[in-house]
Amino acid sequence: MSLVAHSVHNGSNQEGSYAGNSPTRNSLVCDVSECTTRNHNLRRALSRTFPGPQVYKDPHSTTTLYVETDGRHVAAISGDGRLLWNKDPFEDGHLRFYRTKNPKIVYIGPASQSRPDAEPYAGREPDNFVAITFNNSQFGLLRISNGEFKFLGND
Repeated sequence: MSLVAHSVHNGSNQEGSYAGNSPTRNSLVCDVSECTTRNHNLRRALSRTFPGPQVYKDPHSTTTLYVETDGRHVAAISGDGRLLWNKDPFEDGHLRFYRTKNPKIVYIGPASQSRPDAEPYAGREPDNFVAITFNNSQFGLLRISNGEFKFLGND
């Protein structure tokens, strides 16, 4: 039996709920065949393939963040169904061309679970942000309350 140590996504994590999106990652050691089906979302993010529309519901604010079909716009919807804001983090963050002509979001989720790690930027308020990674490897943090995007770099 081959053992592999890596991060995988686990849809039953209590930190947030997901629909058609990459659930949070957890480190683990498992049999290769067992890990193969459990880490398909991580492999997709690492391969930089746009998965289509994505949803992340923040467990602290009950705000739902929706990555639209264009892969660029993120909409925030309150717990009672009101549109709070709609932003294009790439445009708003004044990101420049890097590797891909039309970058799209391949990950949206907790800053503490992002890859590369975006939590240090959030400081003492990691629950106020979600991490975003584009298919060109650029990444940053999005403030849940107003959609302000802070570019952190690329890998």
